[in-house]
Amino acid sequence: MGGSRLGRGDGMNTVTGIAFGLGWPPFAALIARAAFPRSMRGRNMLAFWLTDALLLAVVYAAIRLWPFAAGSAASAVIAAAWLWWRWKRPDRAVRSLGAKSRALVEAIARRMPPARIPVPVPQGGAG
Repeated sequence: MGGSRLGRGDGMNTVTGIAFGLGWPPFAALIARAAFPRSMRGRNMLAFWLTDALLLAVVYAAIRLWPFAAGSAASAVIAAAWLWWRWKRPDRAVRSLGAKSRALVEAIARRMPPARIPVPVPQGGAG
């Protein structure tokens, strides 16, 4: 411990730490989604992933497990980018505009009189 030179197997520990740091936060978010399906949808799951990754990165850095901290920080960056991308999409505005337009059309349709059923006009002549 604390040596400046890498010993046998230290490189594998680094790879394992980064992989664990990258993989655990999204996996924990999936576990939380399975446990709480109503509250963990969409952005809530991404926010949980981001919070978990940031917390783990801080804890791993505090106890000086640098590969784990780096993996968790990278996972937090991925979660933040995904959350930002989901937040900036205009789908919320488009959906709300669609709902307003639909409600407006329904209100106009309720105020209109019922359509008249066409009645055939007799074409016969007096004969």
